[in-house]
Amino acid sequence: MTALTEASPGIRALRLAPEDGGALPDYRPGQHLTVLAENRDGTVQEPSDGRSYSLTGPALAEGRTDYGLAVRHIPGGAFSTRIHEELRIGDRLHLASPGGVFALPTHTDNPVVLLAGGIGITPFLSYLETLAATGGTVPEVVLHYGNNNAADHPFRDRLRELAARIPALKVIDHYAAPGTQDVLGRDYDRTGFVTVDDIGPGLITRRARFYLCGPQPMLDALTGALIARGVPRFEVFSEKFRPARREVTVPDDAEHTVTFARSGRSATWRKNDGPLLALGEAAGVAMPSGCRVGQCESCACTVLKGTAAHLVTPSEDLPDTDVLTCQSLPTSDLVLDL
Repeated sequence: MTALTEASPGIRALRLAPEDGGALPDYRPGQHLTVLAENRDGTVQEPSDGRSYSLTGPALAEGRTDYGLAVRHIPGGAFSTRIHEELRIGDRLHLASPGGVFALPTHTDNPVVLLAGGIGITPFLSYLETLAATGGTVPEVVLHYGNNNAADHPFRDRLRELAARIPALKVIDHYAAPGTQDVLGRDYDRTGFVTVDDIGPGLITRRARFYLCGPQPMLDALTGALIARGVPRFEVFSEKFRPARREVTVPDDAEHTVTFARSGRSATWRKNDGPLLALGEAAGVAMPSGCRVGQCESCACTVLKGTAAHLVTPSEDLPDTDVLTCQSLPTSDLVLDL
């Protein structure tokens, strides 16, 4: 880590550069990095203990030498607490390549509406940094950004700078609990939470694409309200914050047969064998594993028979018949379509 600053109370901005000084790949605006910390003995955390954070800088940069992240401190969160209380410049973190399917268009004929709450601004910050740095062909970009007040308004100054540089961009700030020194029209534009009533009907008529990132209750309310106003579900996209870790109780004597139907192989799984991905690889099965380089959920496969439990909450878009082999354990004898 090469830099560590306070973006706002409870949010730290990080700059991360490769230890060997090598070049880094670009990414799509809105994508994220999966981060693992290094333990005191030099070992690396287990993948299930890692966290994913949206990249905050321009997605395209010639001769890129570092990445930017912003991490909010979650009370009781082991990883964010470590970043806020223990991490120092020069410490090492282990990263997957940028990945994720929440990517925003820099070239489109449709208006783009961004609906953000709190730290949910980060993927949109990357998007706006990309537009400012490289241009684009977006007819209109509207950002509705909800925070408590000016004292808790991440990247406020930077967003205003970007609005001045991007002619197509309009930023509308919402304060749920304005401070005594906050002035309507100067510090913020609207009082209260971001709601669908704040969105001009012309944007819906012109088939704007809607991108949402923030707390789950906000996403649920806005998604339902947009659909009720006639926005097709497939034109509403969201990046969601979920508890990363699940408690899965496995008896010490657990033993299940896992069959890989296409490969004609099988293996006996025991508690110390870890996730299904490792079991399959040890059995000589060609296992999809792009998740290791940031291609989240690329290890998904269909369960033909039996049950498994995820260690990390999967996307709601994952079919009920599928399992993520990098983050799941069998809970019965299991047949996979691999």
